[in-house]
Amino acid sequence: LLSTSPHSQRIIDATDYGETHSWNREHVWPKSRGVGYDGPDFTDLHALRPADWNVNAARNNRHFAPCGIAEVADECVSPAHVEAAPDTERDSYTFMPPADRRGDIARATFYMAVRYDGTEVDTLDLELTDCPDADAVDDGK
Repeated sequence: LLSTSPHSQRIIDATDYGETHSWNREHVWPKSRGVGYDGPDFTDLHALRPADWNVNAARNNRHFAPCGIAEVADECVSPAHVEAAPDTERDSYTFMPPADRRGDIARATFYMAVRYDGTEVDTLDLELTDCPDADAVDDGK
């Protein structure tokens, strides 16, 4: 089995899951921004993607947005990682995924915000915002 990472253009052997030279699962809505470890939001397949391990680590829990939203543009790294697609970028606050994956990510984040309103056990009210607070339970653009 082979997997194509959403933020890189590499073909990765699916049997090497979790190895730093391989892939892991990315939570499109970061766990540190409201998705817990016990609720249905943690394993919701609409918000999980196979990802290049190193590129996923470079994304970390950054908000999806172009560089320069929260910092000066000269702090921008592009591509976001040596293994990332050429049209990715990141600064210390944001991560811009490849253009051909942005629609999928937008749909997944909108789904999460609509689906998880905090009424289910072990979930929080996930909210999208144009102005994310680093400490709030939200995700940016």
